Amino acid sequence: MQQDLVSLLGAAILAFIPAIIAKEKGRSFGLWWLYGFLLFIVALIHSILMKPIKQCAYCGKDIHKEYTLCPYCGKRQPYNLNRKDELIG
Repeated sequence: MQQDLVSLLGAAILAFIPAIIAKEKGRSFGLWWLYGFLLFIVALIHSILMKPIKQCAYCGKDIHKEYTLCPYCGKRQPYNLNRKDELIG
């Protein structure tokens, strides 16, 4: 019983690794923590290999960070902006 609890606690702590990597690449921390808790090795590899995303400053859809043109609306992306609300302020 106690060993099972320690194993679950260890899995919960290890799940933070892919969640933090995914968060820095623009993904949901909570969903990636759950993914890492259930399938740690797969989630870790997946989070390392995925490309960073950002939101288009005009249409708000998720695009890859290195895109200079949005594939959805076709508008050129401003430099150093990650979210639509940063364009206004």
